[in-house]
Amino acid sequence: MRLVSKLTLCVILLFLLAACRSTDNASSTPTNQAKVEIDMTSGVPAPNWMLGASEIETLTQLLNDLPATDAPSLFDGLGYRGFVITLTAPERLIRVQDGYVVVEQNGSQKAYVDTDNQIETWLLTASKPHIEPQLYVFLEESIGK
Repeated sequence: MRLVSKLTLCVILLFLLAACRSTDNASSTPTNQAKVEIDMTSGVPAPNWMLGASEIETLTQLLNDLPATDAPSLFDGLGYRGFVITLTAPERLIRVQDGYVVVEQNGSQKAYVDTDNQIETWLLTASKPHIEPQLYVFLEESIGK
């Protein structure tokens, strides 16, 4: 009788553990991560860095305030081509260049006007601790021209 009681107790504990684990997994939401890359052709890997949680919140608010526009023709030549942001939750690719923001998500694109290059300038400021001073000055001179 003792063996049956111990086995029953073990089975009950296993079920409870399994239930706790599935509840933990169901309630957890993916953490949003954002990688920012300076898009430029220079023959070296593009400078990049990760945004922190508060920076992602600021970026999201800035993006939410942008007016929509028709899809622009973004510059694709040599040199500085803006910033590329890769977000993970939800998965999006955001290009910020020359007064425009293009968001690619689930195979579709939406374009917005970056009035006064507000987001591009904000990203430049956020890049300062992550890039060489000469590159920062070059980008500062390039944005808004």
